[in-house]
Amino acid sequence: MFSKDFITNYTITVLTTKTTRETWDSSLATSAQAFAETCPTNHSNADGLGENIFFSYSATDKNSLDYYGARASQLWEEEFQQYGWDSTTMDDNASNIKDATQMAWAETGLIGCGLKGNKIGAEIYQPGDTCTACSAGLTCETASGLCA
Repeated sequence: MFSKDFITNYTITVLTTKTTRETWDSSLATSAQAFAETCPTNHSNADGLGENIFFSYSATDKNSLDYYGARASQLWEEEFQQYGWDSTTMDDNASNIKDATQMAWAETGLIGCGLKGNKIGAEIYQPGDTCTACSAGLTCETASGLCA
């Protein structure tokens, strides 16, 4: 996992009065991974949690949190640099930086990340007779020919 490197390398330099040092939280990472497994296109709206969301197309292995953590934080930083801060208040005018704001929020103190996706160049499925290679714990559903 990239937890320590990600937190060390991700900084938005802004003078603030009470910004909290961010630390890695394994339970938050587990929650983030569970949400990522749903392949979301929008924020979860989970009570008490905020999110930065990042989408990317790459041939890099989807399990490379070092790569994606660094890339995501770089692009979130670029959102702030490109669109700037009109105000320190979150409102509809901040729409160009909404994907990046959670980690800049002054009282964000815990970080956990998850990722899910498809790898460019990876085999989508293996052709062959149905149900001949079901994963452990799955059995052949003969009516559909699917592993269930």
